[in-house]
Amino acid sequence: MKQTLARSRRHLKQTIWQRIKLSWKMSRIRPIILLPLFVYLVMFFAHPIFAVYAPTRDVDTVYKDKVIVQEVEVDRRFDTEHQQILAYLVEKFGKDADKAIIMIGTCENSTFAPDRKSPLNIQKSGRRSYDIGVMQINVDETNVEEQKRLTNWKYNIDRGYQKYHAAGDKFTAWTCSKNIGQRNYLGDL
Repeated sequence: MKQTLARSRRHLKQTIWQRIKLSWKMSRIRPIILLPLFVYLVMFFAHPIFAVYAPTRDVDTVYKDKVIVQEVEVDRRFDTEHQQILAYLVEKFGKDADKAIIMIGTCENSTFAPDRKSPLNIQKSGRRSYDIGVMQINVDETNVEEQKRLTNWKYNIDRGYQKYHAAGDKFTAWTCSKNIGQRNYLGDL
């Protein structure tokens, strides 16, 4: 009788422990399952009035099916050089500007410094070069004139855009393109 009671207590402890483990596993899975449901419910019960802002000179409010569209003027003056660089990247790369900014900011030139120059690169082939400017454009060590031109951030971004466009509107010429989900020239993803 005592052995049966001891076994049943042990069995009860094991089943409780298994349920705790199961609930722990489910607690990691549950948010994944419930998130789409939550998003759907929020979208379904959300108030149907949204505001959309677009840059223009005239300020006008239009009511269409409870959607408010208000056009406002956006200040397009950029005071700092950093703001001007980011604005030019957006202007130049258009729909892929976010990828360009992420790639540059995470790996190539996190400060977006136009005069940034890498240490001397010596490739296996013996070629010696530097990576210069906002987009870290590679240039031979002996080409001093081009090195100087590449410290101008607008020229540097234009050269980067030429490389991007020549690669079929992809950032494969940069090693860090793998950070934005594109295969780089080494074949890394």
